[in-house]
Amino acid sequence: MRRLSYGLIITCLFSVVFCLFAYADTARNGTCGDNLSWSLSNDGVLSISGTGSMSHYSKSDQSPWSAEEVRTVVLESGVTSIGNYAFYECENLTSVTIPDGVTTIGSRAFYGCWKLANMNIPDSVTEIGSGAFRECSGLASVTISNSVTEIGVDVFRDCDKLTNVIIPTGVTSIGVRAFYDCYNLTSVTIPNSVTRIYGSAFAHCPNLTSIYIPDSVTEIGDYAFEDCHSLTSVIIGDGVTEISYYTFSNCSSLTSVIIPSGVTEIASYAFRNCSSLTSVSIPNSVTMIGDYAFYNCSSLPYLYIPHSVTTIGNSACYNCDNLTYLNIPSSVTTIGGRAFSECGSLTSVTIEDGVTEIGGIAFSDCRLLTSVTIPNSVTFIGSNAFESCPIADVYFSGSPEEWDNIVGENTFSDQTRFHYYRDNLGTARVVVRDFITDGQHVEAEVYSTVGDAVAILAFYDVNGRCLSIVSQPIAYEEVCRLSFPAGPKETWTVSLFLLSKAWTPLSESHSLLTD
Repeated sequence: MRRLSYGLIITCLFSVVFCLFAYADTARNGTCGDNLSWSLSNDGVLSISGTGSMSHYSKSDQSPWSAEEVRTVVLESGVTSIGNYAFYECENLTSVTIPDGVTTIGSRAFYGCWKLANMNIPDSVTEIGSGAFRECSGLASVTISNSVTEIGVDVFRDCDKLTNVIIPTGVTSIGVRAFYDCYNLTSVTIPNSVTRIYGSAFAHCPNLTSIYIPDSVTEIGDYAFEDCHSLTSVIIGDGVTEISYYTFSNCSSLTSVIIPSGVTEIASYAFRNCSSLTSVSIPNSVTMIGDYAFYNCSSLPYLYIPHSVTTIGNSACYNCDNLTYLNIPSSVTTIGGRAFSECGSLTSVTIEDGVTEIGGIAFSDCRLLTSVTIPNSVTFIGSNAFESCPIADVYFSGSPEEWDNIVGENTFSDQTRFHYYRDNLGTARVVVRDFITDGQHVEAEVYSTVGDAVAILAFYDVNGRCLSIVSQPIAYEEVCRLSFPAGPKETWTVSLFLLSKAWTPLSESHSLLTD
């Protein structure tokens, strides 16, 4: 019995000693700055008092209090800053009181405090460090200090329950990934003080429905609104000069965009997979449409390309399946590979004189495209440029020899007919095979060395005034006869010349006297 009693006493003493050591390892108070002290109550209230700045911590050198025990943080008057990683992964933290006088919230100060539901940042705060509230997945409401000038990198990233954000006047920039992956964010108010929206600032916010970018903004970073699947309306201010890479990529509900004058470039992938987009207004200031810029914008029926554009990138309008008509202006020199491939509703393409290069597979699989006119400014047509297009007729404003030097392999089908002419005054030739005037009628038999033209027989009086004309379409190496039914009542001059179907001169006129 005595041996049992001794054993029980020794066990109890060991337990008491162990508990004392364990309690000593989990400190309940200490210092956290030169003039700051802290204490943690048994019910999880962490109080920080004194004057001055809090110490900075890190992921490897964490704050001295037990993060899992903290439920409430009270910063008393006199505290001027919250240190880096101060409350990192305090997963049970539900309430924070920040007094006036605090000027800085350090990087990742409240990272991973996923039970924190509300945050009021007082007006004394001028700086919020990167990732300060990242992964505060329960944060539903935040009031940002009017003194803050920058929403930094990752500040509210992965705040899943945040629904509405009003960015205060005074903020000049919204940092990289500032609101990235805020799943329930539906509304953001951006003030006129903001000049820069950095890359991915609002990317992966799938419930954001509209955005107004004020005129003060001059730069929108890459991926800024990527994967905002519910975004239906966007207004871009006049200060923006570039639509950057992937800016609105995968905004599948976006229906219309007005790009402001002043924008010079629509960068690669800018509107990729905007499958509901039906209207885009591109101003005359734009000089480049980048690779994949409108890739898979399958609802877009028409795209006006202004005469300022010089380059259309690779796959720029790939699979714009609702596009029906296209005019490539004379300012464009290069049409990139696959630029308009698989535009299944495209029936008409006009390529103006000035284009020099049509890339490989540029118009492949345009299943309704039956004819195309290509100017003789084109010096290169890539392989398979018009592959799988049911093109019956190609009109080229140059010679057969020039055509053979520019066209790549497998560009057209074996059934395609080619028509050649030069769209320059004096280079086409009209031959008068027969000319009859008998006082009752005037008749001319004409042979043309160009195709897709109109032969014109014009009658002038002695004063050079045109009295009447007759016209007839004429094909390449075709003979046609033009006849004027009534005989001349005085000595008339008859001129014969060719026009293109666009009514531009193709040949010099031939003067024929009726006397």
